Parts: sequence; structure tokens; C-alpha cells
Amino acid sequence: MPLIDCFTSNGWLTVCRSIAVGPKCGLLALCCVTGAVSQTECPIAPGDCHTYHFKATQHGSSWYHSHYSLQYGDGLLGPIVIHGPTTANWDVDLGPLLITDHYHESVFNLADEPLTRIIGIPPVAVNGLINGKNAYLTGGGSRAEFTFAPGKKHLLRLVNTGSEMIFRFAVDQHRMTVVAMDFVPIIPYKTDSLLIAVGQRYDVIIEADQSPEIAYWARGVPMTSCFAINLMSTDIRAIVRYESNTPVTGDPTSTSWLMLDTCADEDLTNLVPHIPHSVGPSSLTENFDAVLLPSPGDSYAVRWRVGGPEPYRPPLDSPVVKQVIDTGAVNLTAVFNPLDLTSLAPGSWVYLIVESLVPLPHPLHLHGHDSYILARGSGPYVELLTSLELESPPRRDTFNLPQNGYVVLALQTDNPGSWLLHCHIQWHLSDGFALSLVEGSPDAIQDIYGSGEDAEMRRVCQNWKLSGLGDKH
Repeated sequence: MPLIDCFTSNGWLTVCRSIAVGPKCGLLALCCVTGAVSQTECPIAPGDCHTYHFKATQHGSSWYHSHYSLQYGDGLLGPIVIHGPTTANWDVDLGPLLITDHYHESVFNLADEPLTRIIGIPPVAVNGLINGKNAYLTGGGSRAEFTFAPGKKHLLRLVNTGSEMIFRFAVDQHRMTVVAMDFVPIIPYKTDSLLIAVGQRYDVIIEADQSPEIAYWARGVPMTSCFAINLMSTDIRAIVRYESNTPVTGDPTSTSWLMLDTCADEDLTNLVPHIPHSVGPSSLTENFDAVLLPSPGDSYAVRWRVGGPEPYRPPLDSPVVKQVIDTGAVNLTAVFNPLDLTSLAPGSWVYLIVESLVPLPHPLHLHGHDSYILARGSGPYVELLTSLELESPPRRDTFNLPQNGYVVLALQTDNPGSWLLHCHIQWHLSDGFALSLVEGSPDAIQDIYGSGEDAEMRRVCQNWKLSGLGDKH
């Protein structure tokens, strides 16, 4: 789908498609325009049109994608660039670089494979793509190409738009300066390669300081130690060529950096926000366990559950905000997996501890907020043994819950609405790995919607009901 390209404080987005579409990943917008199915709206019915308007108050690189079932895995996504200042200088903006795992059939068909249905193992990816391109085992295909100007500094906007894979990205023989994570500018740091989990974004600057007489591989290497399999794990590559009077043709012969296969996120000590924000004392602390449990009576043998007694499986035709506006209260059933924050004063701090003693990492994404990452580690969380970083900790909207480990995050109640916290591995979210955070008073949520947005939400929901597509997740 097309690039959305705008400038800070002057951005708007129109969606009009005959398919169900969803949110702008990471944008801190009002809840009525975030597009999260079952939270702030119903899916857009085939043939219907819904327009999103939002102010681009943040800047950086991101993506928009469907939040209906597994749909974005079939390609319903695109990049967003909101221009603004960076924390280091560059000369040439090369634009977004989207990296993804790829399947040769619809993800909806793959979800019914026996291993996926019976024991929760995600399907095997048969390839990986950089900006929609790559070669393949049996021949055919093509590589994405980028052009460097000798001596110039090039800005690349890296986005992992995949369904499962953590990638390590690098350009042979070129170091990177990392200047932003998600929508947060950071103090620049240099690295040979960069770990990018699903949903994460990094802005990097690469100086063209190598020989222009050869071409170089840009590599996206899947981290297979995370129990994710890709048939092209050693050959997901793009080509970097230098501008030259005698252009170099053919495949590169460059040498790869040494790249460790790990399920970890980037080192938190490197991810220092450029503008410091400290975290206040907690008004509420909640602990959630993410577990894989049997699902009796379901067509799937196992599903994920996080926090609540049931997997997240809410109805599609009655989103949280509609129920809150209609009843004036948070009275949600267990399938919404709700966390009620409506009694907290605006500006309160909430600490969330998420644990999983399953040997799989989980890229968690929180809608509507930057998450302040206070701690993470291996094994169960033990309060007396865990030091929380409260002075300008890393903040971002997508972060890894380590395999067999925990993460502690903080958020501030400054954005009324209903927000989803979910695993960005599509197969896990579809199997229930999510919970709802309802924030602000019902009156505050009603005020945000007003008469116009409320009427539009109800129109979209009514058209979804009339479509006959029901509650298929």
C-alpha cells in the first residue's frame, strides 16, 4: 500500500477500501482515530469507507496496517513518514525500508494448519522481503536496491512489518548511527547491526565511506534461536550500490558483519531518549502472566491468555468505547480481558509487570502511549531483586517480553480511551494474547467522540453487522 508522507502538525490520513483496515502503529492520537478493532471501532465492511483524521504531533517513521484478524499478513499495510528533526545530521533520506517474513499462501489458510491449530506452532515462513522483494530458493524474484552517494550520510527508516520474525539488519562493511526508536528520538549510538522485532521501527544514518568500486549486501537475518523458522534465513538481502561514472553491476561480494543469533531486544543502555522524562510513583501496579493453555470446546487446542481468565476474543460489532459511552461505566465481559483505569486521576502512573515462562519472546505493542521500560530480565519477576530505572528510561510503543522472562513498563494516564496491549506476533494475537486498558472517565471518553465521531463509529458498526461477516477472528 502507498507511503503516507507528511510533516509534523500537518498530517491527515484517509482510508477508503473494500477491506477491513486498522491503526497507525504507535501514533499518539485520540482513541476515536486509532482504528483498533473491538477497542475503538468495528471493522470496516467490504465496500464501506471510513476516514481517519489525526494531527501528526510526533515525528519519525512508522506503518499503518489492518488490525482485523491476521489480515495484514496478506499485505494490507504501508509505511508512514512524518518529517521532523533528528538527533544527528544526514544528507539523503532514502525513505522507509520494510522488512518482513513472507508466506506463499494466505495467512488465513496457514492458520488452519495442524501444528498451528493443535499445539500453537506458527507456520514456517518460506521467504523474507525487503521493500517487497527478494530472490527465492528455486530461482526468480529480484532484490531491492539502494543507491549511496559517496561521502554522504544516508537516512534509512527501518520497519519490521512481519508476522513473527525478529530480524537483525546490517549493511556489509558500513556502521550505522541509530537516532530514533519508534517515534522517540534518542541520543545517537553506533552499531554494526540492529535487532528489530515485529512492529518496531528505527531511524538510522549510514555514511557512504567505503569503496564505490563494489556493491554491498544489506541483510535481514532472521533470529532462528527464537524458534522461528524461515527457509531463506541466510539469503534475505537487498543491494547497496554507490553512485559512479562506471556503475558496478552484478551481485555484491562484500563481507558480512559477525551477527549473533539472539532473541534479545537492543541493549536498553543504548536506548536513551534525547528528551529526558522521569517516571513518578505508581498509583497502580498490575502483574500479568502470559501462558499457553488448553482451549476445551474450541477448534484450536491451545490459546494464549494474558492476565484474565480467558483468551482475548471480544465481539467485533460492539467495541469497548461504544459500551462505555452507552452504559457510562466499564462493565466488560472477560473476553475483553479488561484493565479498568477509569478511577485514576489524569496524569497518574501505572506500572505493568508482564511475565512469560514460555521459551518464546513476545514483541508487545501498547496503543495510545509510549511505554517507559523500567526493567526486563530472565526468569520470574522478583520485586526485591529487581531495580527499576525511573530516571529517563527508554520509552517506546513496541518492546520485547524476553523468552522465559519479564518486562516492567510504566504508562501515564494522559490519553482517555480504550487501548490494546498485545503481542505483535500475529499468530499469538489471533490466539488471544492481548488485553484492554480503559483509561479516563466515561464522560472524558464521550467528550472525545462527540456527536460526529460517535455517529460515524455507529455507522461503521452497523455496516459491519449488515455485512454478515460476524465475529470471525
